[in-house]
Amino acid sequence: MLRKAILILAAGASSRFGSPKQLARIRSKTLIQRAYDCATQLFPDDTFVVLGAHRDAILEELTVANSIPQSRILYNRNWAFGIGESINFGIQVLENQYDEIMIILADQVQITPRDIQSLLDSCVGDAIICADYNGSRGVPAIFPKKYFEHLTRLSGDTGAKALLQREDIKIIAVPMPNAAIDVDYPDDLVNIE
Repeated sequence: MLRKAILILAAGASSRFGSPKQLARIRSKTLIQRAYDCATQLFPDDTFVVLGAHRDAILEELTVANSIPQSRILYNRNWAFGIGESINFGIQVLENQYDEIMIILADQVQITPRDIQSLLDSCVGDAIICADYNGSRGVPAIFPKKYFEHLTRLSGDTGAKALLQREDIKIIAVPMPNAAIDVDYPDDLVNIE
């Protein structure tokens, strides 16, 4: 049986948001807590969160809420180099323990356990399984071990998008309108609540 994990990326500086958006609330839950709760419905022991910017404030909130075990939090000291660096870091930490890793962004606030399950249900062989929204492929996405090396070479702000756009590898894109909704500005929260 394949060992699978979920990696939630929450290391960004939230510069457009103006404050740590990981701690912004929707219906009394922080964005980071919402993402973690969603993921742990399917992977209670194999969900990890990559933190970077605002680490101390986020850890303080999580400690007060007693919500995410410390053993599930990965600190990327090089978060300022971009999302690619956070993916690289997270994969390096987990690659020897898992055969497949799903990457989710903490600010994709409409992702549901059903969305995650739809990706899992689409797994075939060593294909990458990703969300399809607004005419493009993106995360959440499941990456089999054979692509970990590629992910550990990422840096900068490009993330895994280039890999998901390649035509020379097997990729299964699953329609997922909820993946298109993310939080970049405080006003985005108003539209969600």
